Amino acid sequence: MVTHNTRRATGEILPRTYGLMLQMPGNHNLFVTPMAFALAQIQLERPGEIRARIRDWVRRNGENVAETEERLKKGIGNEREREAFLNHSRQPKSDDRLALKGVRHLGAAFKGDVKSRSYGTDDPDKVDYHHVALHHPSANREIAIGFPYGECGCEDSRWNSYKKKSVTAECVHMAALEIALATDVASRAPSDKNITGLTPEARKIYLSRTSTLAHPSLPFTFNFFRSPSDCNALQLAQHRMLTDMFMTHFVKRKGHYELNCKALMHETLFSPALLKALAHPLDWAQFAVLRQDERTSAPESPAEDRLYGSITEALDKIDARFQKELGFVPVGNVRELVGTPWETVAIRYLEKRGHGGTGLVYSVCTREGIPPIIVCRNLEHKTGDLLDSKDPQPRVHPFARLGKPFFSRDDATRRMSLTRIILPTERGEGKGINVSAGLADVYRRLVAEYPAS
Repeated sequence: MVTHNTRRATGEILPRTYGLMLQMPGNHNLFVTPMAFALAQIQLERPGEIRARIRDWVRRNGENVAETEERLKKGIGNEREREAFLNHSRQPKSDDRLALKGVRHLGAAFKGDVKSRSYGTDDPDKVDYHHVALHHPSANREIAIGFPYGECGCEDSRWNSYKKKSVTAECVHMAALEIALATDVASRAPSDKNITGLTPEARKIYLSRTSTLAHPSLPFTFNFFRSPSDCNALQLAQHRMLTDMFMTHFVKRKGHYELNCKALMHETLFSPALLKALAHPLDWAQFAVLRQDERTSAPESPAEDRLYGSITEALDKIDARFQKELGFVPVGNVRELVGTPWETVAIRYLEKRGHGGTGLVYSVCTREGIPPIIVCRNLEHKTGDLLDSKDPQPRVHPFARLGKPFFSRDDATRRMSLTRIILPTERGEGKGINVSAGLADVYRRLVAEYPAS
């Protein structure tokens, strides 16, 4: 019996955030997002620098200053949260409103405490800090970006943990310490005038007594401290890109996933090292989704309740068929049908033995109105605009493309691919599964409603 309180998993994956997965040696990868580095930058900026961003955004968008500031405050949170986020910065060490404090280089790690908008203390006058550790990167890695063995105890860091393999998903607090280190290395400011308080010698990463490793590059280009009036044309575009993410997040209440998807379409945001990794034939950098749980729904009838159960059962059968019979394993989540009304967070399956970038990959897609379908891609070369992965036929329903191969760009690898959409019940390639009568009826109805064009 279905009651109004009963909720069922629908099979539709909810995204948490979107970014770039950087391939690192030792099967421990690094996941970076523009929003983490944008908010980390704001945490380190002085109140005057943040006000300059607000004025620039208000002027460009024709907004009212007072109304915008009020909406920004509400978006950030209560008074203590606003104080922590807007009034703590990279002030001199004598100031008690530090966004980053206690930085030290201990053994093979840089460690420090980064302010947070969440509080674990009963004293209302104290701001909570998260302890961050950035362990030395490997000298053998191909991508000299970031610290893949970073640690932070914040909620984001726990949520963003990758269950299938070893991945460090860089949170705002890790990004703040990384930005501070990179800024100090570039500025060569003395310890009493820089952000970390470390001397040049204390910042060195030693491989041995006589050799050192260069500090990693930042993944994005907008992490610099400069007012809009002091920027050249390119710097101003980068500065405003960060401002737009910050203001849109808090003023217009847009989430990390949406903002990261939009930001990662702009080449000016990518550092040279990140662009090199993205273009590399071995896919050193791939776009990926970190997920939440599945969307749940309250069935309005026993038939709908059974349908959700049938979808869950079908997804389990598809997974078993791929892994046990075809030798394909799930490797994470990606976007499929990008730029269409049916855009979906899908489960990506790759041959267990892997391949050198080209070859077959499968994505299992499920969303409201679309029962499980499989996007089969034969990945080929990389060419053209690697930042544009929109579907070439954004208005054609997925079911109208059954049996009609087409070329499109894979969102994850940005490789061109011969793409096919197939039903999991099809048996031509040995992937067919049996589904319930109710789910079979849904497939038949959609095939009839959207005939192949």
